[in-house]
Amino acid sequence: MSNEQQKTKINPIGSKEENEKQKPQREQSPLLGCGAGILAVTAGTALWIVIAQKYKMPVMSLAIAFGIASAIRYAGKTKDVWYGFIGAGLSFIAAIAGNIATGIFIYCVKYPSMTPKAILSNLNVENAITLIQPVGWPMVIICSLASVCIGFWFAFKHTPKRIMDLP
Repeated sequence: MSNEQQKTKINPIGSKEENEKQKPQREQSPLLGCGAGILAVTAGTALWIVIAQKYKMPVMSLAIAFGIASAIRYAGKTKDVWYGFIGAGLSFIAAIAGNIATGIFIYCVKYPSMTPKAILSNLNVENAITLIQPVGWPMVIICSLASVCIGFWFAFKHTPKRIMDLP
């Protein structure tokens, strides 16, 4: 075969450059990453409820969001942006759950006749907002938004785009 015929020959598997570009996507494990994120939500919120609920600490949501995002990134070997949205959503759920649990604890201490079970049985959106109020609205809102940003930003590996790769 001449040089010209070798250049025009079609490679059914794809070129080496195409395979190298797709390699990071094949290494990703979305199910493992999402599972690790859900496990981090459960563990982080449980720790928040057990350790920090009596201190009215909505700042705890920031640490939990970082833990969630790190779990997604390292377990799933994530490099795609959509993992950031999963991290942001899970971080928001953890922030709201932790703040509601802190509110339940505050109400149970303030009114000893109320039990957490009784509060949870009557939980709806209005009651949840009432439960979060003693924690401190400005801090809850700021920390919840910051935890969403942290959950998004740290949930995937940022790879710099080379000028040659841009469309």
